[in-house]
Amino acid sequence: MLEGQGLSCACDSDGKVTTITVQDMANISSYELYDIPEQLDLIIPDGMKSIGWKEAAMSSGPFFASRIRSVRFPESLEYIGAYAFFDSELENVVIPASVREIGEECFSHTDIESITFLGTDIKLGECCFPYGSISVLKEIHIPAGSTGIFRGKLPEFFWKMLKDDLNGNLPVKIQI
Repeated sequence: MLEGQGLSCACDSDGKVTTITVQDMANISSYELYDIPEQLDLIIPDGMKSIGWKEAAMSSGPFFASRIRSVRFPESLEYIGAYAFFDSELENVVIPASVREIGEECFSHTDIESITFLGTDIKLGECCFPYGSISVLKEIHIPAGSTGIFRGKLPEFFWKMLKDDLNGNLPVKIQI
């Protein structure tokens, strides 16, 4: 079903897809995993430098509205594109130190509860993580001693979380 489309898959004993491995981003289109009913684990292999596209219209990311619950990013990854995981079922995200930019709305409208940044120099696109009343986000981990983790404008929702967390008003725990 997915073989030959830039993806390979592993299935359980019942034939249900459990794990998807990206082989070639050039051959992956929007909604590629949309019709798979099972929750998935996604593996981005070592050596891959980017996922998704620099310019993407809403609902056009490669893993948009998928049932992906976890993703393993390689240390070679430098860019995660706009809307790449928009409306997926991701629960926790660890952003490798190698990532330099995350596109707008990349992880927006997901089930992410925890975000961990391993690097200190990342440009974040607008609304790239869950925010507002729809968010279940509980923790943001930023490397100790980081004063300039984000290049460019720090998205407004992060400032709100930082301010509210310092005042004890929000259930988001920010660890720096």
